[in-house]
Amino acid sequence: MASRVETYTEGVRISRDSMSAWLCLRDSRPASAIDEESVRSVIEAADIQINEDVAARIQEYLQQVSSTNEVPEEFLIANRTRPVRPEGGEVEWSSQFAEQVLRHQGKRTNLDDLSSAKIVEQDAVVGRIKPLVGGEDGLDVCGRKVQPPQRNPLESWQNLEAGEDGSVVAKVSGRAVLDRGRHCIREILKIDGDVDAESKEVDAPCDVIISGKVGEPVCVKSGKSVVVNGAVEGAELHAAEDVRIDGGFVGRQNGKVFAGGTVDVKFCEGAQLQSEGNIRIHVSCVHGDVRAGKKILAEQAKLVGGNIQATRGVVVDTLGNDSCVTTIVSVGVQPYQHNDPASEAEEAAKIDQLRKEKQQAEQQHLESLTRGAQKLRQTLQPTMDRASQLSPAHKERVDHLLARADALEQEAKQIEETERRLAKDTTPTGCADVLVLSMIYPGTTITIDDRATGVLRELNGPVRIEKRKLKNVSELLAINPRDGSFTRLKSRKVLPKQV
Repeated sequence: MASRVETYTEGVRISRDSMSAWLCLRDSRPASAIDEESVRSVIEAADIQINEDVAARIQEYLQQVSSTNEVPEEFLIANRTRPVRPEGGEVEWSSQFAEQVLRHQGKRTNLDDLSSAKIVEQDAVVGRIKPLVGGEDGLDVCGRKVQPPQRNPLESWQNLEAGEDGSVVAKVSGRAVLDRGRHCIREILKIDGDVDAESKEVDAPCDVIISGKVGEPVCVKSGKSVVVNGAVEGAELHAAEDVRIDGGFVGRQNGKVFAGGTVDVKFCEGAQLQSEGNIRIHVSCVHGDVRAGKKILAEQAKLVGGNIQATRGVVVDTLGNDSCVTTIVSVGVQPYQHNDPASEAEEAAKIDQLRKEKQQAEQQHLESLTRGAQKLRQTLQPTMDRASQLSPAHKERVDHLLARADALEQEAKQIEETERRLAKDTTPTGCADVLVLSMIYPGTTITIDDRATGVLRELNGPVRIEKRKLKNVSELLAINPRDGSFTRLKSRKVLPKQV
């Protein structure tokens, strides 16, 4: 087997892969002491096989020493045949499997792909490994056989394994995914039919697809995403990523949805929806408690009654109804959500300190990467100045270090680009707003940051409710997005303990 490190014996250096060897006799003897017998003795002491090629190189070496009367610092004396990798070994996916593959370029689930994907069953044969054809063993400088590198094409892929007959088998049930050029099976728990009181709880680390409805008092938990093709009635859904309910959500006072990503629901009634991302409502939300970490998107829906909160804004067709039902909409950061201003200030200070520490750590890592790349290049510069004099092994080592420097610089650039993108994404572009496309009915209260207004008459859409400063005074305005005209709304400042 090839050595993992370069080997040095008296007068000889052997490369890490044992495919090349150099004579290094300058420091050990003068030119006058160099003859064929002494050179062969040094080579044999290093256990290097002397074949016709090596013998010819010995003569070239002796001729160079004789003509220049100088001993070269290094002289390539042996360079053996490298192994030839055989063709084949790749996975040839079955046509049925290939049709199911979804291009999934990130870690997050695309809910449309998830719900429409055909499930690959556990132990299903999804392809075959192409047989190896051709290929040749190599010989190192010591005359030892070197086999071409072998790699299991499935070793870095998820939930796939090779059968004894060369078949490729799915280890779990799930959906076929092509993730950054690699095939894998993303595990899915698919439940056909309804989940009712007899089930009590569903808890899975993977995606969960339920083809029927989910009833009270079931609790469904997923370490990924949850898709319910039917309705949800009085149940709880918890997902680390996204939740989608195709049939609507009736809370019955107990129904709740918590999602670390987005929530997508046809309609909801008397239910609690909470998401760290966006919440999309397609038809209506009646007397709901809806809280979105980003936006509430209801362009074709009516939001009637209940409490609607979104940090980055609301887009809705209609707010309230002609019965003037109380509908509370809050966007931005509302001080009335906090009961103790002092404790909130202390918590904000802690968060700010943690953010600063994280930024400092990231900056230090970035500077470390940049310094590392610069130091590598500075160290290699003298060597690069005499590149033409380098032996193949030295050139290989220099190329490896330069590639490492390039990788460090690329990583630093990626970190900087990520920071710029995040900064752009989180830089305030003004206060959050409420865009209503059709109508705002009386009985609706809209709060933006620390100012609230009660709607006393119908406001026809499209209208955007924004917080702006007029003559250095914060006001809530009803703005016509078509022509930019606005009406000043009567508003009040919301106190920290005021609900």
